[in-house]
Amino acid sequence: MMDRELRQAYELLNNEVLWICLRWQIFKQIYGTSRENIELLNEFAPVSFRIFQDSSYDDIILSINRLLDPPSTCGKDNLALSRLLLMIKEKNCQELHEELAPTYEEIKSKSKAIIEQRHKRIGHNDLESIKSNFHFLPGTSRHMVNDILDDIYSFMNRVSGYFDESECYYRFLGPEGKDGEKLINHLRQLKDYYSSE
Repeated sequence: MMDRELRQAYELLNNEVLWICLRWQIFKQIYGTSRENIELLNEFAPVSFRIFQDSSYDDIILSINRLLDPPSTCGKDNLALSRLLLMIKEKNCQELHEELAPTYEEIKSKSKAIIEQRHKRIGHNDLESIKSNFHFLPGTSRHMVNDILDDIYSFMNRVSGYFDESECYYRFLGPEGKDGEKLINHLRQLKDYYSSE
């Protein structure tokens, strides 16, 4: 069973993961389902929706990066997977630590491109990257983000499974998880309304 300190760290971290999950789910509903959606957005407000798309995608990349921060920075503890992993080790849960350590390293390895995007483009104005129009930065993709998030969900579920024999379902099925679909549907209705005039 998790002690109070470990449970608090797990729950705070899991809340962060859930918030990323919700934002990513809505992002995919708006931008990732069909070419028809993109054409609809472009018909109404192409610049605004492009700014929202770029900002939302970069926010997801930054959020994943924060989960991959070291346990502490400049003497201050970080809410990160590595901190949870360190706490598990300190609690003498050796079996769980040995299982999760390679999973964590695999997540870090898969995240090299988004980490570099954070360091060179999103978090800092790297001069050489800007001069090359970011040509030499590794690309990222929605498939890559999906894969990394699935591994993070598995990591978190392994912790809850070990201590509580439970898992979290990282998909939002209620109304909040359909906000992107609602937006697209409202825009379609608005388009139909104007078309019928």
